[in-house]
Amino acid sequence: MRASGRAIDERTTQPEGAVESGGGVRALERGLQLIRCFDTEHPSWRIADLARAVGLHKATARRLVKTLESEAFFVLDPDSGEYRLGSALMPVAYLVSSHRQIVQIAHPHLEQLAAQTEETVGLSVWTDGGIVSVEHVPTIHFFKPALLLGNVSTTYGTTHSKIFLAFGPEERLSKLSFGDRGHTLTLAEAARVQEELQQVRESGIAYDLEERSKGVCAVGVPLRDSTGEVVASIAVVAPPDRFGPAQKESISALIRETGMAISGELGFR
Repeated sequence: MRASGRAIDERTTQPEGAVESGGGVRALERGLQLIRCFDTEHPSWRIADLARAVGLHKATARRLVKTLESEAFFVLDPDSGEYRLGSALMPVAYLVSSHRQIVQIAHPHLEQLAAQTEETVGLSVWTDGGIVSVEHVPTIHFFKPALLLGNVSTTYGTTHSKIFLAFGPEERLSKLSFGDRGHTLTLAEAARVQEELQQVRESGIAYDLEERSKGVCAVGVPLRDSTGEVVASIAVVAPPDRFGPAQKESISALIRETGMAISGELGFR
């Protein structure tokens, strides 16, 4: 079992609800440490294993688990004797993964990235209707790509399209068009698309070198939530004369860092 949070010294004489010198409440801190133990690799736990994972005495862990269970944060599987996360966390999980929450978390990072690159930065999400632009920060330069909030794109070639196809279910491919070819591709074209998507999966970054629109280049990365799912993508958009080899390398490094920072705030580890 992996450890989560710092080990807690059970020899302390402070009461359960005592306030630590840093201002934190010990019982709350311990309860949150227990919740953080749950992830896709460890969806359920026995009390004894939870106690060991966070460095708690089993009796203390049991009291905390029973309290969390009484508030529906934990639920017990009577057959296995293991606890899993309960219904009280479902609204919280939905809020964190909602588009509005993603925008709120991402916006300061997008502003910083736009300032660093001096280029337009956009944030998009996948919906049943296609790829929707939900946030952007414009460049300071005269050239400003037309990124309209709420705009829906169903055309392959943008960095967003490559990211959502590379890291999403295969049926998404049928929902996007491929220029003049519409939804139909020759075997050779389909093979080239699959090869490109595989490169995006392996590198974790996508490029659009005037593929979607003449005079527009872009680089994009995925944003992941606590489950590891790609919930959005961000892109830096620039004209070809400001997207030479040196700029491409610099912007790619910056957007990778930004993507990791936003994903971290969305719970991805």
